[in-house]
Amino acid sequence: MHAKAISATAVDILPGYWSHSLGLQLEIPDSLCFDQMVYVAQKNLAKFQELMDTTYRPIPTQDRPCPKGTCGKMRGGCPCVRPGGSPGLPSGYKVKSVIRNENSGMFERYAQRLGEIKRSRGFAKALAPSLFTQEPTREGFADVLAPLDSSLNEAYLWHGTTVRRGLAIAQDDFNLHFAGSGAGSMYGEGLYFAESCTK
Repeated sequence: MHAKAISATAVDILPGYWSHSLGLQLEIPDSLCFDQMVYVAQKNLAKFQELMDTTYRPIPTQDRPCPKGTCGKMRGGCPCVRPGGSPGLPSGYKVKSVIRNENSGMFERYAQRLGEIKRSRGFAKALAPSLFTQEPTREGFADVLAPLDSSLNEAYLWHGTTVRRGLAIAQDDFNLHFAGSGAGSMYGEGLYFAESCTK
């Protein structure tokens, strides 16, 4: 996806830790375009590890493939990937690196959609119960995750995929034409996200 210029409205909500935010305090160029993937600093990986640990749940899902290749898909995952199975469900994950996608075109669409939601969904009630990802990202994450508007039910969610597909999504955005082409569309056509890193 090619970078497109970002509006002044979007610049106003651009996360302060983004590379292109750092020089904008003085003057906003007429046509600010950017499209790059940025490695998050090593010192900030602990925050993502905390988020990974906090949202971990020992819950296998049917889309987790059998590591032995002997079991088909089944509700709750095959016995091999359940807690106590062989090899079982991973008991945790280690964050090795985090790549942040800074794309003016994608962020512009986000800012426009956010404005539309604010205008049309001001009556929305907060999610109850709150998502696993909401509480840990409220305090102490401002240098790595932008604050979200909980009154609009904004939330940080996980999307399980391979590294290659994750990088393709970062480059070209989510595409409904490919919905379900990875693990299958368990609940019909759509894009799947979860509050837990293990779902």
